[in-house]
Amino acid sequence: MQSPTLKILDQNIYQLDVLRGLAVLLVMCFHYFQVFSFGWVGVDLFFVLSGFLITGKLVESIKSPNYLTAFYLKRILRIVPLYYLVLFLFFVILPWVAPSTISESMKQLLQQQGYYWSFSGNFVEARIGWPANITLIHFWSLACEMQFYLIWPFVILFVYGYRNARWFLWLIIAAAIIFRIYVADYLSLHLLSKYVLLFSRMDTFAIGSIAYFYLTSSNLKLRNLPLILSIVSLLAILSLVILFKMNWHYANPPVHTIGYTLNAVFWGGILLHYVRQNANHHMVSKILAIVGKYSYAMYVFHLPVWIFLQKYLPGRNWIVVAAFMITFLLAYLSYNLYEKYFLRMKPALRHA
Repeated sequence: MQSPTLKILDQNIYQLDVLRGLAVLLVMCFHYFQVFSFGWVGVDLFFVLSGFLITGKLVESIKSPNYLTAFYLKRILRIVPLYYLVLFLFFVILPWVAPSTISESMKQLLQQQGYYWSFSGNFVEARIGWPANITLIHFWSLACEMQFYLIWPFVILFVYGYRNARWFLWLIIAAAIIFRIYVADYLSLHLLSKYVLLFSRMDTFAIGSIAYFYLTSSNLKLRNLPLILSIVSLLAILSLVILFKMNWHYANPPVHTIGYTLNAVFWGGILLHYVRQNANHHMVSKILAIVGKYSYAMYVFHLPVWIFLQKYLPGRNWIVVAAFMITFLLAYLSYNLYEKYFLRMKPALRHA
């Protein structure tokens, strides 16, 4: 018999895939088009979705005797195989097969590869900024995800185990804002630390978690509250853009102080509003759902593909289309020929 949590997550797979598809397309457009300076907010949508989904999965299995081991094994099987495959190709195969292509920036990255293998590349970037070789800079968010997976089972144990302990999620949100405004500067970290460190982004994950608890609450008051919060957040964002005469880029001061939280509230409201609707299978949502199914691999591949095409086919107007098509094709092949092998192991762990 399915638990209420599992039922809720299973019933909204289509809607969640649509949102994943939207998230990865926003990020790809951010890297492919200069006019999409706001496309990085797709990462915030990914983080809100992670907070929502991971909280649900943890609540579902919280009374299981293998609560921690099963969760960690499932996350490893989902994230690590493809991530390590790309690192192996980039850090091992490429220097061995084509040593003449190794630039100075690549040599610097090779010296720091230990951080990537240990999902801690964001720590280096928080100290010194983006590396000269930007092929793998988007992996900072995967480091954040894995660090989030490491601590969140214990947060949910606390929140679920003590009556009225959900205030702790709001404390996490406040702590992340304080870290961005005061602590990062006090520690003399690079400005980028406010963007890439888990400490800076915990509010986004926590808002996703709050969204899950709101959705599963038995006494939902103000059913339109999520949509209202999204509208208010969007109005606040637009007000900041106008007031400071800026674009909504993660490096701008109002954005890296309170802006990430506003993004998370916006996406949290959209998530709650959308998953409560009957799935509308129109053409756009169908396309987004298909993209969402392969969104992880698309996220992993999209920037290396773009950099490769720009290096060897510079100035071609059609490389954007080629980048989207090649990225999707690689993701499709990766999912069906490689990732599925590991994903098939996950159900066996449910009661293991």
